[in-house]
Amino acid sequence: MTGRAETRKYHYFYKIVNNVNGHFYYGVHNTDNLEDGYMGSGKRLQYAYKKYGIENFSKEIIKFFNTSKEAFEYEAEIVTESLVKENSCYNCEVGGIFIDTTGFVPVKDKDGNKFLVSTGDTRFKNGEVVSVIKGTTIVKDEEGNKFRVPIEDNRFLSGKLKSFSKGTMLVKDSAGKYFMVPVNDERVKSGNLKMAWSGRKHTEETIEKIKFAFKESGHQKGKKNSQYGTCWVNDGSKNKKIKKNDLQYFLENGWSSGRLIGPTNTVWITNNAEQKSTYVKKENVEWFLENGWVIGRKFFKDKQ
Repeated sequence: MTGRAETRKYHYFYKIVNNVNGHFYYGVHNTDNLEDGYMGSGKRLQYAYKKYGIENFSKEIIKFFNTSKEAFEYEAEIVTESLVKENSCYNCEVGGIFIDTTGFVPVKDKDGNKFLVSTGDTRFKNGEVVSVIKGTTIVKDEEGNKFRVPIEDNRFLSGKLKSFSKGTMLVKDSAGKYFMVPVNDERVKSGNLKMAWSGRKHTEETIEKIKFAFKESGHQKGKKNSQYGTCWVNDGSKNKKIKKNDLQYFLENGWSSGRLIGPTNTVWITNNAEQKSTYVKKENVEWFLENGWVIGRKFFKDKQ
């Protein structure tokens, strides 16, 4: 159980649910980006996406692990032979079977057909096929239902549909289960729920593995930089980062190029014990100050 998967920053076990009929899929994902949009690669699951539309599926991260090996061992406990035989289960195999999909990406062609290809595939490089999540974003409606829509969806642009993570934070309970809650959840304020990474640090060995993997892959360099091909636009009151290819659409729909500069609704805070700085909404600052944080930015990513 070795390979590049072990060098990834995050290893987690997840569940995907078909919001139309309740059918489900369990899996393990190893990634450096929790917002990479990964939605599983099971054969039955892909058929279901094609039939019902991927926008009608929701994904929940159930548990994080320090290594992919631990994640797959946990999957073996959950995805048993009896579970796979259930009609409502999309899994084709029992859990714990390691398939490293590093270097592959789920794509769609001009007809909407979805499949998996290597990132080096000529069709992917020349744009003949594109990532299945290209031009889409995960949102939630007023009832809290989560699904994926095109970024040009008028419900999203008008604010009727919100970014699924807006106003939420990733936490863990006493049993170690991870899930999202509103930032003002009373259980967080009381200490019954902790911020996901509270008390956790990478070992020196893991840090060195991550550094080596980043160096070998050219992480965040050139086209691999997460900001490559993006730009900022604003509607006069808020900023939004978009793909440069979508700039013309936004300009034609009332947005202006550039990022608003000046007072915002956020403030930088620092936790000296965790050697971490981040920014939060001003209305949430008081809770952080009561829990060991101080105003100001002290730690930067390249110094952590």
